[in-house]
Amino acid sequence: MLACHSNTERHGPSRKLLWPRLIRAMAANVRFGCVLADAGYGLSAPFRQGLTERGLAWAVGIPRHLKVYPVDVKLIWPITKVRGKPRKHHVPDILSIGAEQMLASAKWKTVSWRSGDLPLRISSRWS
Repeated sequence: MLACHSNTERHGPSRKLLWPRLIRAMAANVRFGCVLADAGYGLSAPFRQGLTERGLAWAVGIPRHLKVYPVDVKLIWPITKVRGKPRKHHVPDILSIGAEQMLASAKWKTVSWRSGDLPLRISSRWS
């Protein structure tokens, strides 16, 4: 697992610094099952797309206001208007909604684990 944490105090996420490190790690045959990143990186669509293009499994945090689509969204041709240029790109068949609103109706599962030799179990809820 490769963990990515953005330093958002002064300059925002340091995505420019992460890519060379990630590429060097992959070139050195470092193996990891998943890239984990906080919401500073998760907000960046190019970052998420870059991970997918490189064939990496990833999980990123996102801010609650980020607009998302359900899994079953389809791209369709929009209804043509009488006037104006014809559309060149498909559009989603349903409107996007905020991540917080979508997760409010999701089923949640509590996962717990133990860290090291500590007897204390840690738990978190996942959708």
